[in-house]
Amino acid sequence: VDEVTCFDADEDRMALLQESTDANGHENVRIVDKYVDSLDDFTEDGFPDLVLMGIEGFEFSVLPVSPDVLQHGPLWVTEVHK
Repeated sequence: VDEVTCFDADEDRMALLQESTDANGHENVRIVDKYVDSLDDFTEDGFPDLVLMGIEGFEFSVLPVSPDVLQHGPLWVTEVHK
């Protein structure tokens, strides 16, 4: 994996993510401290090859407004809440 971008607005999870990234020497991880409305908003550097999404029931809010990423056809790993 060339680059990993993580999005989360929860301060505690962000701190844990940063701590884990630093402790494991991962220099290819970009951490963005915000919630994501559309994945298409973050494609200026190219489309992802893999999307790992666990957004606690908001999957069906993000996916319909991310048509460019969906069309690109990345591998998806997601947790879906009803």
